[in-house]
Amino acid sequence: MSRYEDGAAWYNSCRAVHHRLAIVMDGGLGKDGFLMPSVDERFWAKVEKTPTCWVWRGSTTWGYGYFNLGPNNRRVRAHRFTYEQLVGLIPHGLELDHLCRNRACVNPQHLEPVTRRENLRRGIGWGLLGRFHRAKTHCPQGHPYDAANTYLTREGWRQCCHCRNARHGARE
Repeated sequence: MSRYEDGAAWYNSCRAVHHRLAIVMDGGLGKDGFLMPSVDERFWAKVEKTPTCWVWRGSTTWGYGYFNLGPNNRRVRAHRFTYEQLVGLIPHGLELDHLCRNRACVNPQHLEPVTRRENLRRGIGWGLLGRFHRAKTHCPQGHPYDAANTYLTREGWRQCCHCRNARHGARE
C-alpha cells in the first residue's frame, strides 16, 4: 500500500528541510452532494501514455508536473506520485532522476532514485548548469578551484576556501 492510498498519508514536500505534510484524501461526496472522482481517477486523466513517455498534461512548474491531492490543495510532484504508487517509497536522501530527460514524464521506468549530486551531474538543467559550473577553474573573485582551495558542501557544491573564510571571518 502506498502512502497515497492511506487516508492519513504524508508527503515529503521539501527536499531541503525534509518535513512531511499530512494530506487528506478526496473522493466520496462533495459539498453539492455529487460523487467526487477518486485521486487515482483525477490523476490518470491527466496522463497521456505515448510509445516513449507517459506525459503529464496537467499543471506544470518549470517543466515538472504537479497535482493537487485533496481539499487542502496539498501539491505533489506528478512523477513522485506515480513512482510511489507503482514502485514504492523514494529512499530518504534521494531524488528522482528523469532518465529520458523529459521533466513532464511520469513513467516510473524512466525514473531512478539518485543523490542530488548525481542528478546534477547527469542533468542538462537550465543552460547546462551542471557542466557549466564543473568547467569553471576559478571562483568569481579569481581564486583557483584546486585541491588546496576548494571546499565541497554537503550538497556537492564547490566553494572557494579563500572567499568562504573571508565570508565567515566577516560575520564574527
